[in-house]
Amino acid sequence: MKKMVKVVMVVLLALVVVSMTGCATIFSKSNQGVSFDSTPAGADIKINGVVYGHTPATIPLEKNKSYVVEIAKEGYHPQLVTIQNKLGVGWVVLDAFSGALPLVVDAITGDWKTLSPKNVFVDLASK
Repeated sequence: MKKMVKVVMVVLLALVVVSMTGCATIFSKSNQGVSFDSTPAGADIKINGVVYGHTPATIPLEKNKSYVVEIAKEGYHPQLVTIQNKLGVGWVVLDAFSGALPLVVDAITGDWKTLSPKNVFVDLASK
């Protein structure tokens, strides 16, 4: 009988812990990989003014921010791309069914957001 009470207590505790976090916080990551490619390859990838590498590359970015990306290579006209964070409606719906606390947790952490576009390709024009 004591063993059964312990099992019930553990299950209840687990349910309380899960209900105190949002669905996106549990099942989603704070970062999202965004892939960058260009023609010609080997162009600089500058995100919010900082060089992160060269095309082709996949770079993890925080989902709760938006970014301005410049793809540039010597001898070619640079191109600007905006990567925006957008609300993942599916996460909001799941949180709404879970209660107010998961909504608040995911809103604060930004884990229910997604970046768009996920794949960036630019065709650089020569000067």
